[in-house]
Amino acid sequence: FMTMKKIRIALTDDHKLIRAGIRLLLEQVDDFEVVLEAANGEELLDALPRKRVDVVLLDINMPVLDGIETTKILRQKFPKVKIIMLSLHDEDRFILHLMELGASGYLLKDAEPEEVEKAIRTVKVGELYFNDTVSKVMLRKATNKSVRNSKVFNYKVDLSERELEVLNLICEGLTNAQIAEEVSLSQRTIEGYRLKMLNKLKVKNTAGLVAYAIKNHLV
Repeated sequence: FMTMKKIRIALTDDHKLIRAGIRLLLEQVDDFEVVLEAANGEELLDALPRKRVDVVLLDINMPVLDGIETTKILRQKFPKVKIIMLSLHDEDRFILHLMELGASGYLLKDAEPEEVEKAIRTVKVGELYFNDTVSKVMLRKATNKSVRNSKVFNYKVDLSERELEVLNLICEGLTNAQIAEEVSLSQRTIEGYRLKMLNKLKVKNTAGLVAYAIKNHLV
């Protein structure tokens, strides 16, 4: 009889009440375990070496060390930890930036419990989680001139037709399994395309791929 492998979660928010509320919500899910709570990024980074954490829920706006700076450091020091950003409002301007930095998901603090659970499970297996608002923001960004002229990705890379097709489906939020079905290839082949694109575009993860695609109008 196997014991259920728990998803270990760190919760970082400077509002005690919000942390308590989210913790309560998470602990109602059988295989979720909140192993760490912190009031800001610095507290989180200090405690992380002593804890095994799978997913960090990270508030964007915090004193001492905010979510954006914390994300940068997490990516370097704890690359395996998945990051979901929490925000009180739709902070459009941050979303693409956070993805480039390596966040795997974005949730509003008033999200439904089911959505929070879904987001955690999604990023845990290495996929990205965006709510509808985020997808809309990304589409709006894609048609926005200032992004078009942005110099973040100023190199053009040749992607094959098939890679572009896979990239488009990744941007639609499909998992490797769903993409494989869609284009009638094996899941392993899709994973191969994904890795090849990561190398070509010199980005760290799927979020980077999506951000690249949007900035270069490939989707």
